[in-house]
Amino acid sequence: MTSSLVINGSQIGAAFAIALLTAINYLGVREGAGFQNAVSVVKIGALVALVVIGLSLPARIEPLWLALPADVDWGLAIGLAMIGVLWCYDGWYQATFCGGEIRDPGRSLPRGIIIGTLITLVLFILVNLVYLRALPIAELGRVDGVGEASVAALFGSHWTWLMTLAVFVSIFGCLASNVLTAPRIYLPMAQDRLFFRSFATIHPVYRTPTMCIVASGLWSTVLAFTGTYEQLGTYVIFAIFLFHAATGAAVIVLRLTQSAAPRPYRTWGYPWTPIVFILTSLGFVVNTLMVRPLESLWGLFIVALGLPAYGWWRRQARLASQRVAVRGSLRWKRSNSVSARHDA
Repeated sequence: MTSSLVINGSQIGAAFAIALLTAINYLGVREGAGFQNAVSVVKIGALVALVVIGLSLPARIEPLWLALPADVDWGLAIGLAMIGVLWCYDGWYQATFCGGEIRDPGRSLPRGIIIGTLITLVLFILVNLVYLRALPIAELGRVDGVGEASVAALFGSHWTWLMTLAVFVSIFGCLASNVLTAPRIYLPMAQDRLFFRSFATIHPVYRTPTMCIVASGLWSTVLAFTGTYEQLGTYVIFAIFLFHAATGAAVIVLRLTQSAAPRPYRTWGYPWTPIVFILTSLGFVVNTLMVRPLESLWGLFIVALGLPAYGWWRRQARLASQRVAVRGSLRWKRSNSVSARHDA
């Protein structure tokens, strides 16, 4: 029996969108951020319009507490739903990837993260409230396009194309933010000699990490053809929350081992805030592992593949530092020798 790679229109569209956004961000951070801001305005405007109009119309179903199915394992259902919910909220920290290109990051980043998360929270709750007023939960679980089905129930089927357009803009905006921020991870890795040295360069004209942007675009395109959106999302959520837990632990470790280091960012409620964050992140990891074990293990395998590479690059960085130290010591000795002969 032979198997072949099946390519569909969604994957081709994703590859085209990645290529377009990669080209825009290649040309400059201002161009990338400007495009992202424009898409965000359209996306938020469409969601606000849906909420305002949707909540102004009479509900088409009975109250939520009477519509809940009784024969559902709610622990498993909520655990499965949380994978998608976490994917919606996960971009809250991505602005930190561009910290080196932001004016006054110590002030701008916390403010942007808090405001952005609150806006996302409010919009997410209100949009889902519109969905719940339009269709029963059981039917929402069966349909592929929840937004389109809800609009059809509330406004009529001839308006579903508007929701399809709004969903497209929303997805495109999410992709634009990732193409803008994700490549910035490679740059400090390369500068710390933990990645290819060529990725540490900044384009002399566009002032962007062009190698990082191109590499990220190519890898994203490859991933787009390797599975469904749901599968890729599960891989990412599992791996990301492992790193969230590690990041929270790093806050505690670094404050203990480097107590005198400057702290441009405050940690409110320390040490309880990072402890709660670590436990919550690990809870999401366990939840994803229980409800989607196969995808979770694949996500863990992908992360594990990076460990040998990290070990090799770290060893190379240590050897390079030792060579620099030896060359410096030899230069110092030669300089002292020349000075001694001159004095003699």
